[in-house]
Formats: sequence, structure tokens, C-alpha cells
Amino acid sequence: MDIDLKYLKERHKYWIEKIGEKGIWDPSLFKPVTICIRPKCRSYHGMFKRKTVIFHGEKHCFDKINLYRNTDDFDPVFVDSVLVHEMIHQYIIQNELNDRSAHGPLFRNFMKEINREFPGTLDLSISVRSKK
Repeated sequence: MDIDLKYLKERHKYWIEKIGEKGIWDPSLFKPVTICIRPKCRSYHGMFKRKTVIFHGEKHCFDKINLYRNTDDFDPVFVDSVLVHEMIHQYIIQNELNDRSAHGPLFRNFMKEINREFPGTLDLSISVRSKK
């Protein structure tokens, strides 16, 4: 499967709502995010990034999810899994939820709940280094 931005934006919206229907997160708490497809990266399949800028004394946050084109042909489950993984980071950071590290207990709890509610649909363990 070849991915494009339209597809990723549709999947982002889809997963916000589907996971919200299960009561795992509140869909209304997601703020805008830019989604980008980036060239190959050796270390990551995806990344959530926040850039904070002070302009005229006001703080502005610009959020972005990068998905890296590590292969020419993406498996849809793999793409959704990487996207949802980054969406967990998005939700935690945008809502200023306290977690001890990038893949701390709060992140892992979201991951476990999503895996439990969507068995066989997502594999969120693919990009989490911590096994706890």
C-alpha cells in the first residue's frame, strides 16, 4: 500500500473517534496536528514533535506527526499502529498529562487499553522499546 497525506488524515480522524467510542480518550481534547510523510529514517517509524514559539509575548504550539517512509509498500495495520502510537504521544502532550518518560506508565496504559479493545487490528508493541 502506498500512503499519502489524505489517507493518513482520514485514519487519524478515524482512530480519534474509534478509540474515543471505547472511552479510552476524549476525542474533543485533540488539538490540530500537521501530518507529514518523511524520507526513510533508521531509528524511527514515526514521531510526534511539538515546536513552541513565543510571539508578541504569547506562547504558540505547533504539533506535527511524522511518519517515515522506510519501505515503498506499507502494510495498513503497520501504518495504523505507528499512527496510533504517535497519537498517544499527541494526546498526552497536548493535554499536559504527566508521564515519567516518553513511554512511561501513562503511555503504556493507553497502549494496553487500545490493544485490548482492538485485538488483531493494531500492534502497538511494534515501536515501544520498553517491555514493562
